[in-house]
Amino acid sequence: MRDPSPWSHLYRLAGVLAAGFAVFLAFLAIAAPSSWHYDMGYWHRADSLEEMKHQPLIYGGIESVSSSKRNAACKACHQDVTKEVRKLKHKTLSCESCHGPLFDHARDGKKVGNAYIDRTTWQCENCHLATINKPADHRQFRTTEEFKKHVAFRAGEFEAGTTCLKCHSPHDPTP
Repeated sequence: MRDPSPWSHLYRLAGVLAAGFAVFLAFLAIAAPSSWHYDMGYWHRADSLEEMKHQPLIYGGIESVSSSKRNAACKACHQDVTKEVRKLKHKTLSCESCHGPLFDHARDGKKVGNAYIDRTTWQCENCHLATINKPADHRQFRTTEEFKKHVAFRAGEFEAGTTCLKCHSPHDPTP
């Protein structure tokens, strides 16, 4: 009997990997829809774009940059809140930015569910966590450590799990 080659384990591994890749390609050919885009920058099903075009737009967002027309769908029921928010720092935001889609809350002028209110720090970080696409003068926190320094001057007031809402109102974040 001949001794195995010192490379035989690598040949077997290469064979297993090649067989696995062939099985993957076969599965892909069977499972992927015919309209699937394989372009590396746009992995999606092309037909989904056409399907989304035919769905109705249902939002309560900013229909106009005019402050009197902003969040018009929300203002129909929440006029006092929208009037107050127009005077505050977050006046340029759509209500849906924080409260979720209007479709989950109201349809055809009737309330169908409660508006979503996320009271976690994540909601604030959604806009205030530092990313390169935000203006330099926009208040940003690069890390959790930077946030800890932000609140360090109030040592002893904060315990684990403290959120931004301890000091800041979501509509007017000035502490």
